[in-house]
Amino acid sequence: MRWIWLVGLGLWACDGGSAARDAARPDGAEGGPAARDARVDAQADAARDVGARDATPDAREDADAGPDTAPDALADAAPDARLPDARLPDARLPDARLPDAAPDARLPDAGPPREVACFNGLDDDGDGPVDCADPDCRSNPSCFETPEDCGNGVDDNGDERIDCDDVLCLPTCGPSPDGPLPEDEIQRVFDDFCVSCHNPVDHIALLDLTIPFARDTVGIASSEVVGLRIQPGDRVGSYLYRKLAFAFRDVPGGGGEGMPPWPGVPLPAATVDRIGQWIDALPPP
Repeated sequence: MRWIWLVGLGLWACDGGSAARDAARPDGAEGGPAARDARVDAQADAARDVGARDATPDAREDADAGPDTAPDALADAAPDARLPDARLPDARLPDARLPDAAPDARLPDAGPPREVACFNGLDDDGDGPVDCADPDCRSNPSCFETPEDCGNGVDDNGDERIDCDDVLCLPTCGPSPDGPLPEDEIQRVFDDFCVSCHNPVDHIALLDLTIPFARDTVGIASSEVVGLRIQPGDRVGSYLYRKLAFAFRDVPGGGGEGMPPWPGVPLPAATVDRIGQWIDALPPP
């Protein structure tokens, strides 16, 4: 009996002593209750760190990046929220090239080559005959092989002037009863038929017939023959008049074409005669 009591007393003394020692230790001291709680918390934190290290790299990156650093993920998750594609094929400008199916826009066929000039000494169209020998020049008044019959009512030489309306009939038909053509009307004739070639820019034959035409004609030496372009008081001695009357081949050195040149139509005979009357009325120098 005494033995049993002694064992029980020893067990009490052991448990009570441990409890007493724990109670006697200050909070936070090594081995005290607070210390045990701190160790438990430290062990839990260490366990979480180990779990974080064992996590996959992608998971760690996603966790570190946070919601503000993943715009691509948001964009992929919301395709409808992206800005619309600015390339609009239907909004392109129309093709400015002319369609292939627009043959009417091409220049018309100029036809077979023709003799360009009937006094340049060249076979312009390459058919063999040169100048007046070429059939293309048969309607050029300077190449007429058939004279105009001035009273048969037929355009014999093909210059679109009939009988006394043809300048070649001036010697036969006589002067116009209307008298000299006023200088301003002569200027209008030159403006209509001559200044497209005889101007300060093109200056063909060094002749300028722009207003006032008299400045470059009356008393001015011709650039083609010996003599004046307009000899005051003498139409026959005026080379310009002879060009208008298609009588220039009678002048030594005279050549080229009459005025207006082919394929233009000669001036009416009455108009040329009235210009001649104006020249005849000019006072001699």
